[in-house]
Amino acid sequence: MGYLHPKLPIWLNAVSPSWTDTGLVPCTFFESLGQPVQSSEIVARSIALLMVDTSHHGQLICSANGRYKEVEESMLNHVVGMLDTDELGSEEEVYQKITGYYKAQKTKQAQT
Repeated sequence: MGYLHPKLPIWLNAVSPSWTDTGLVPCTFFESLGQPVQSSEIVARSIALLMVDTSHHGQLICSANGRYKEVEESMLNHVVGMLDTDELGSEEEVYQKITGYYKAQKTKQAQT
């Protein structure tokens, strides 16, 4: 479990909800655009999860249409595939791999 401060139990997580019925904008507006609107209770559940499950740290939970998705794991899996590796390694190794990938893409674009 990682803390932001070694002596304080502080975790950093984020919630990214899609269109949510908060009362700020009428639901009918979004519905007229063909956008589904979720209830605020759905967003509250994802916040409650992050508050009670202390194993989450540095996570982003997206909610849309009543469904939840932890983005961190999905993004890391994509990066692992993009970099054609089985694991990411240390932060420094990740930075070097991403930098190498970026340079290779720029070289490829310059050649076309």
